[in-house]
Amino acid sequence: MKPTATKTISFHLNGEAVETSAAPGRLLLDYLRRDLRAVGTKEGCREGDCGACTILFGKHNAQGELIYRAVPSCMLLMGHAQGGYVVTIEGLRVGKGLNGVQQAVVDCGGSQCGFCTPGFIVSFTGFVLNGTEFSVEEATHAISGNLCRCTGYVSLVRAAAALIGGLPDLPEPGLERNRRLVEAQLLPEFFGREVAQMPAEEIGGLPSEAPFVGGGTDLIVQRGEAFNLEAPRFARDLSRKPAIRVKGDELCLPGETTFEELRECTLLGKWWPTSRTDLERFASPIVRERASLAGNIANASPIADGTAIFLGLGADLVLTGAGGTRRVALGDFFHGYKQTELQPGERIASLRLPKAQTGHRFHFEKISKREYLDIASINSGLGIQVRDGVIDAVQLSAGGVAPIPLLMRQTAACLIGKPVNAQTVLEAVPVLEAEATPISDVRGSADYKRLGLRQLFFAHFLALFPNEVDEGQLMEVTR
Repeated sequence: MKPTATKTISFHLNGEAVETSAAPGRLLLDYLRRDLRAVGTKEGCREGDCGACTILFGKHNAQGELIYRAVPSCMLLMGHAQGGYVVTIEGLRVGKGLNGVQQAVVDCGGSQCGFCTPGFIVSFTGFVLNGTEFSVEEATHAISGNLCRCTGYVSLVRAAAALIGGLPDLPEPGLERNRRLVEAQLLPEFFGREVAQMPAEEIGGLPSEAPFVGGGTDLIVQRGEAFNLEAPRFARDLSRKPAIRVKGDELCLPGETTFEELRECTLLGKWWPTSRTDLERFASPIVRERASLAGNIANASPIADGTAIFLGLGADLVLTGAGGTRRVALGDFFHGYKQTELQPGERIASLRLPKAQTGHRFHFEKISKREYLDIASINSGLGIQVRDGVIDAVQLSAGGVAPIPLLMRQTAACLIGKPVNAQTVLEAVPVLEAEATPISDVRGSADYKRLGLRQLFFAHFLALFPNEVDEGQLMEVTR
């Protein structure tokens, strides 16, 4: 049945049903603070970088259970909230006192001015709701998207340890876990209720030329309050989790899949065994909960990590619009700086990864000023197929060295049919350097980027073929 259209936005807020005629392009953060005066959710950077506005947003999993995740409310528009389940810091109160998460932060001196504290509390709550490994390391990772400028992080690490020490035995994320946490005074009672999924409804009255928004982590920052007038179309229904599945010989990734959903996907291991740890370098946990695969690619940034990854994995895109559905190789998707194959009204419906053949290996690497939570200066992905010690197929990507995310076809052709060894890698370096066309900008000089790309090229082979490629031979060219 086709969803019905509506101009009234309906969602749950702190366990209660809410209806509003607010503009679908308005920030949820502004609606909470200015209309509802729910000012515990703080306004900081408005770009998803500080975590002060973090809330919990719930959607149903494949089993029909409502799962809440911590996300920045400055990265949610009102149209995203349609049919969803929002919990703010005000909704985490247990009775008349503090809940267990709040108490751990207070007892360990984890709050000073208090501006950032609500975001930390919500992110810690997201961790106890969804964590699979209850260690201090995992707890502190869960708050890595939240910034504090006065208390310092040592006290918050102590709070993480205290919180973990007080947790009851917990089942898998879902309703039963929620009920255990309610009993332990870590959550208010409405988390323990069964909640029926709200009907799927579209926000009506949207012009066909309005922009599509997925996670919106870049578009919302770019357009700001202009979205109030543009009434964007929403490319995903956040109240449902997209279905990543194997279809035939391919892995099908819906375009609305977030990078955190991708990081947690066990199916991806056949194509990319280190995906879970590699994707920790893609933004913070709360931003990964919003950033979508389709949005990362459609934004057409020359240094997008997701694009470099999927070029290296040999992905195809399935595009859909009024004219029907068509399939395009990701390597043919970019026509020029910020110019893509997308026609007016089209969007990226899904990504398709070809069957992972025996002997296929993949490695991703990036250079950035910080190891985590930073934009790449240069990035690269290498997908390589080897048979009997000879390179049979190559997909090599490079970001930050051309106006578009670059598929290094000439370098790949230079490698195919040759043995896996240091000499083969060194022979390909002149082709690699000629194929890249970097410019000098704030992220580095052209010479620096060309040198960095060469080092990433070496890093791919040293990581994937430590026994076949002699590091000493590669390092000779750096002296």
